[in-house]
Amino acid sequence: MEKSNEMTFIYRSDKPGDNKIKAFVESLPGYAIRFVDVVRESLSENQLIDLARKMKVHIEDLVDPAFDDHISVHNEGLKMIERKEILNLMTVDPKLIQTPLVVIGNKASKFSNAYGLFRKQ
Repeated sequence: MEKSNEMTFIYRSDKPGDNKIKAFVESLPGYAIRFVDVVRESLSENQLIDLARKMKVHIEDLVDPAFDDHISVHNEGLKMIERKEILNLMTVDPKLIQTPLVVIGNKASKFSNAYGLFRKQ
């Protein structure tokens, strides 16, 4: 399997933790990194669908469980709305998207630590 040196780092510039991880990712040697700040650059529904596919999760799994500006969006609210509506909400309000996320080749994951970034999946 060919190892890709292209990485997409999806983050929110208004989250201090994301900015710290972005600084770490910027220091990684050997990667061509594309930074996507969802505060400034919206992800389309198709991009979100592709991201969920690469992560092998459902669309609702991309919702940030810490986001609480909406009434129970990540608990009971998710059971009451369809995936298409969740996609629409995430394109309109990027605060709903759990970040940071890393995409390398055909794999994507939530960034939790450097070890997780480089382990085989």
